[in-house]
Amino acid sequence: RFDMIYIWIYSPRPWTYAAKYYKDDIPQQEKKRRWKLLNDLLQNISLENNQKDIWTVKDVLITKKYNDSEY
Repeated sequence: RFDMIYIWIYSPRPWTYAAKYYKDDIPQQEKKRRWKLLNDLLQNISLENNQKDIWTVKDVLITKKYNDSEY
């Protein structure tokens, strides 16, 4: 139940084994559908995880102080 994952729509990378030996036969629309499905799932999981922390108190360790002008 990760809060963050890195996903993107597959595209062949030239000069790789997969690009040479595997046909990219998944239609772009299907790739977009799958990406959206994963992204929606991730958002729901992240929301559930974050809601568990509402009204809780956490200990934090501050290692550096920034001034507003540093942003």
